[in-house]
Amino acid sequence: MSSAAPSEASTTPAEAPVQAQPVAVAQKSSTRRPSGLLFLLGALLVGAIGVVVILVVFPTQNVSSRTAMFDLPPASVYTLLSGVEQYPAWRTGVEQVELLTDDGSGLRFREYRESGAITYRVELDELNAQFRLDVDDEAVPFEGSRTFALVESPTGTELTILEEGHAFSEIFQLFSVAGFATPGTKEQLLTDLRAALRTAREIP
Repeated sequence: MSSAAPSEASTTPAEAPVQAQPVAVAQKSSTRRPSGLLFLLGALLVGAIGVVVILVVFPTQNVSSRTAMFDLPPASVYTLLSGVEQYPAWRTGVEQVELLTDDGSGLRFREYRESGAITYRVELDELNAQFRLDVDDEAVPFEGSRTFALVESPTGTELTILEEGHAFSEIFQLFSVAGFATPGTKEQLLTDLRAALRTAREIP
């Protein structure tokens, strides 16, 4: 009896485990932003350059003038300008005027505003013609004067306001340029003067 040859079992070799390949993760390229400190330093540098330019370009000595016409005689305009004790009644920002002792060199008075007080001296006083005020105060870092020149015209009065000033302090000079010292004083004074003259004319 012939025995059949045992069938060979077909064996498949075991497959080697597949190792997971590392997956490259694409990272977003981050743009490095300049630090806030660099911005701050840059701003300070620009500011410092600006201050230097202002101090170089704008002189400490300042001279400016403004001329306006009024339809009233010089005597009417002069009376208002020379009556310094009445400034609080018609000038914007003047809260009080204190008359000081006359030392023989001209009337002195202290003008009080919200920003502080400044002492002035009447340096020139020509009836109905000229009136000049000088800063006479060692407590402020500047000196200067304001001259009112009145000329009679066919229609009334030609008034010229001349302002001359000199800043001792560079810091005060900087604030003056920025507009903190005496912003628009001549224009405001002329506006106040017109209103006061109009009121005086309306009063019988």
